[in-house]
This record gives sequence, structure tokens and C-alpha cells, in this order.
Amino acid sequence: MQSGGSFTDATTYLDGVVDAALSDGEIGCVFQPIVELASERVVGFEALARFGPDRQGPAPDLVFAVARELGVADELQALAVDGALSARDGLPSGCFLSVNVGPECLAGERVQEALARHGRLDRVIVELTEHSPWQWNDLRPAITGLRRLGAQVAVDDMGTGYHGLRQILDLQPSILRLDPSLVQAVDQDDAKSVLVEMMGTLADRVGARLLAEGVETAGEAARLTSLGVPLGQGFHLGRPQPTFS
Repeated sequence: MQSGGSFTDATTYLDGVVDAALSDGEIGCVFQPIVELASERVVGFEALARFGPDRQGPAPDLVFAVARELGVADELQALAVDGALSARDGLPSGCFLSVNVGPECLAGERVQEALARHGRLDRVIVELTEHSPWQWNDLRPAITGLRRLGAQVAVDDMGTGYHGLRQILDLQPSILRLDPSLVQAVDQDDAKSVLVEMMGTLADRVGARLLAEGVETAGEAARLTSLGVPLGQGFHLGRPQPTFS
């Protein structure tokens, strides 16, 4: 009974977080650096949604999962996109901004309106997150529209998730993000190193850059650099901050 009560309490709490975000009409963001591994130079930032007072609320994945269950994922995603793109004026010269969008929401009216409010999307990378399967034919018009506005496209969680080779070839992303499960302890695991090399070959074939997500140690960073991975992100390279500085 106690376990069931705790589950109910957690669900009620998350429902309240979603309702509060929609009522406020805005979502807070933090920005994590994306680093060129060979030079250790910051070349971009990923905008990460944050909820609750002082951005210390529940994990965004949990909140967005509840929003999908409540049928308001499009509205919440649009607020996250709007919040991320509203910060672009402070983006350092020469850097890009990566914005997460669920593929199931990308073609929706709410997200399309949020993107359109910000005009040209140069130096913006729209990152397709892996919450559900997606098909290229469903996304083709939205992706074409993004590219006309100057945006690029990234694919998240390579090595896990729903991606198929055909989808990657159709999409022709600019960045392929390596899942953190492949990055963790890569300097101590030869099998992971081989997989990373294979992903690098795939990235080269489609004209994309590989980005290692979840780089937590100097050893991982050094091994990824030796494997030719150009970009990295993780606590070892820089923690999320409320500004780009």
C-alpha cells in the first residue's frame, strides 16, 4: 500500500509540474557546453529544459513523459523550444545552439509556430530525441522547412534507441550523438572502442560529425580523441549553466 501511495503521489506531483509550466507559459533552460575534443574549444551549447523553482525540479524526461500521457506533449515541447531559442542573442560568436525536439512533436502545429516565431535558424541544430519511433516520410516536410530556415539536424542516442540505417541515410543529419552508455569507460572497454569507430565510419559516410555524450573523465576524453571523435559533451568538459558564459 505504501508503495502504491508513493507512486500515486509522484504521479500527482509530476502532473502538477506539467500544469504549472503550461500555466506559466514558459520553461527554464540551462546550457551545457559542446567541446571540440582535439582543441578543447567550446563550439556549441545544448539547451536543456529545467522545471520547478530555481530549475531544481524533476528530471525533464519524467516531465515530458507525463506530458505525453496527458496529451499535452506538443504544448510543453513548444514552450521548451521557445525558451531555448529566446536565449540565442547571448550565444557566443562561432558557436551553435542545439535544441531538443521529440520527433512526434516536430511536425505539430505548436512546435512549428514556436520555431517560426524566431525567424532564421542559422547556428541552430534541432536534435531529434528518442522518445518514440519515427519515420522519415512523416518528418520530411518539417525537416525540409527547418533547413530552408538555416537550421541543421542532429540525431540523439546513436547505438541505442529506434534509429535504423535507412532512417539515418534519409535524414542526412549534421551530427550523430553517441549514447552515454557507449561513452562510459570507453577507455577501458575495447568492444566499446570498436563500436565507436563503427559509428564514426557511419558518420563520415553521411557527412555528419560524431558527438560523444556523457564524457565524465579525462581518460574517456583522451580515448575518444584518439578514435577520431570530433565533439564531446559531459561533466568533464563543462556542466550545464544558466548562461552561455
